[in-house]
Amino acid sequence: MALAVVRDLRVARAPATPDDLDALETDVLAGFVLARAAAGLSDGTISSDVMHLEQVRAWFGRPLWDMDPADADTYFGKVLRATAKGTRLALAQALKTYFLFLELRHKVEIHQATGRVVECPIDEMNRPRGGQQPRLRIPPTADQVSRLFAGWREELSTCRKSAQSVRTLLDRLIIALAAIHAARPKAIREFQLDDVDLGNRGLTIAGRTRPLDELTRQIILQWLGYRNHRWPSTANQHLLINKQSAMETGPVSKVWMTESFRGQAATLERLRVHRQLDEALVTGADPLHLATVFGLDPKTAIRYADSARKLLITLAEEQDPPSSDEPKGQNHP
Repeated sequence: MALAVVRDLRVARAPATPDDLDALETDVLAGFVLARAAAGLSDGTISSDVMHLEQVRAWFGRPLWDMDPADADTYFGKVLRATAKGTRLALAQALKTYFLFLELRHKVEIHQATGRVVECPIDEMNRPRGGQQPRLRIPPTADQVSRLFAGWREELSTCRKSAQSVRTLLDRLIIALAAIHAARPKAIREFQLDDVDLGNRGLTIAGRTRPLDELTRQIILQWLGYRNHRWPSTANQHLLINKQSAMETGPVSKVWMTESFRGQAATLERLRVHRQLDEALVTGADPLHLATVFGLDPKTAIRYADSARKLLITLAEEQDPPSSDEPKGQNHP
């Protein structure tokens, strides 16, 4: 029996030339900038991310999609070893967001051109500020959240400087950072005075700058007024201080910061998760947007987006249930 000649029907692709790869890299970066502009980020934030990416690219000497975890180990563990923590975090987050963009929109194209599967070089072992990847938790109910915020606007103007009202003002500030800006408890404790830009109405949380809303701004102004009056000579640059930390330079303790929230249904962590899920719901469950706004790890952003999509599907089914007249099976009369 003679053997038939079998021809591969797939289109043969010529190997990508250096010029092709340069053009692809330029197009990808331009698309990244456009996507972030479409997400509503400021020009300053976009320029900062591009600057960070170009800094890593200049050191690496090749397209960033060629980076492996070992390359990131060298860069963050040796080259940036003595660099400020905020700078290291901003560089790492810019890389994670860029690789999320590559994975969502250019993974196939890059594989076809280079044979390489895009994968973020920042992982659980080498990201500058380690910690366990958070699991999604059930957010508090709308009633629980509303009870926490009830009466804030009316009481801010009349807040007295007694020990109880000062603690209440602090709790409002902590809740605002968690429930409005999705800040983690650790980030709230480490929040610096320089992270507040009242003039430009901006906050920098975990290396990401975001708009400062009016409610949070009012609370911060109230707290800064008390803080400057109570401890005018303190050298502590953290936003949150107490009578003990005012004599030191470190952050307040976790126990002290969270003591008012013990036993509450809406914990700080649940408020943070609620805020991120709410953002996912109102923005179409876009993981790139979530990673950009909240500085999330790409995999975490995708999980939040998946959870939001499931909630949207559930809400749609509840609002538009199947009609009782519709047949439910082949044997339905």
